[in-house]
Amino acid sequence: MYKRDNGFNIMGIKMNAPKRLKHNLELTIIKDGNNIIAGGQLSCCDQHDFEVSYQGALKKTLFGNQYLQTDDNGLILNARCMICGREVIVFNSLTDGYDRCIDPTEHAVSNTQLVPYGCPRCSNKGFNINLEYECLSKEEIDEEGLEDYENSFTWVNVSLKCTDCGKEINKIIDFETA
Repeated sequence: MYKRDNGFNIMGIKMNAPKRLKHNLELTIIKDGNNIIAGGQLSCCDQHDFEVSYQGALKKTLFGNQYLQTDDNGLILNARCMICGREVIVFNSLTDGYDRCIDPTEHAVSNTQLVPYGCPRCSNKGFNINLEYECLSKEEIDEEGLEDYENSFTWVNVSLKCTDCGKEINKIIDFETA
């Protein structure tokens, strides 16, 4: 496990997570192999508490775990800082990931209203947000000729933890972007 030094450059390995998260994502894990796995916790105002809203289909597994899927308008997860109110787009299937780097004109903009998300156990609106990205190596991205390296991740996982009761919603988003 490595701590980040500056931006998205960890121990000399450039990470490809969306640029818009550069100042709000505390990258804390990295695994280097054929693909790079990086993860971290969303932060703002030196804290980790956010309200969450989404666009997509909220589903349940057979065991009652919740997860989000795309619908006709895509899949979007937003976070709003509980201190300053700043909105952060955590994930947008219409603009983020490898496929959108290959063909950025393929997507349309969603005009739908986002739905507030509450804890399935206690209905609290505050969450800590953890993200994990799977990325190709910089060399593979260069071979593809992609200019938007930071947005070319191939998989994203988003997990939430309720700030009130501690309920963990693991992989509320588990989305392949390539």
